[in-house]
Amino acid sequence: MSNALGEAHPMNGGDGPIATLKIPRPRFYAKKYCSRSKRVMEAAKEMIRNSRLWLFYRTQHIFYSTKHYRSCKSKFKSMKQKYPQFQVFFNDHVENDFNTLFRSLPSTRKYFATGVPGSFYAPLFPESSLHVIHLSYALHWLSRAPKDKSQSLGWNKESIYCTGKSKEVADAYFGQFKRDMDLLLDARAEENVSGELVCLIMSGLRDGVKISDTSTGFAYDLL
Repeated sequence: MSNALGEAHPMNGGDGPIATLKIPRPRFYAKKYCSRSKRVMEAAKEMIRNSRLWLFYRTQHIFYSTKHYRSCKSKFKSMKQKYPQFQVFFNDHVENDFNTLFRSLPSTRKYFATGVPGSFYAPLFPESSLHVIHLSYALHWLSRAPKDKSQSLGWNKESIYCTGKSKEVADAYFGQFKRDMDLLLDARAEENVSGELVCLIMSGLRDGVKISDTSTGFAYDLL
């Protein structure tokens, strides 16, 4: 098994005014994404295991976990079946603040909560152990900067994001993104129960559109 800890760059912990816990979740995407077919529910007779990868929007992950639990409970009730136990794995880099996350969990929750440290670009769970895997707005963070030296045309100077203005820089970042996605999908394919749900939510651009031409890119340029 490869090292799942990876290179960590922790977000602001605690519950102060600049803590990541204070960042509002994108409510307009908070839907019942996990409404699944009867086949999924029948595959988990005793335990439903749900993993949440990357906890930047911590309140969002807690919100999704509660929604998923209630959705599954309602589904089993409609099927007149006994509801299985429900376990949620919260994943983030090893140096990030798990303590604040656990303090934020509702005391009335009906599911088991577990912290799993490590990079989601590496294996994190045993084979065929998860029924739902959820990764939301995290894949724009690469596992590392592309391997390009300062004298290379692919060097991105002091910028922390790829504007797309330079083809060489864009190609370097695309290559790193592809390698990361291969690692991510290979790991999740092993961990997920066959036929179950992997939910990846991320932003994208139409072909030919540079991020520097968007409002997001404009905001990054100001920073």
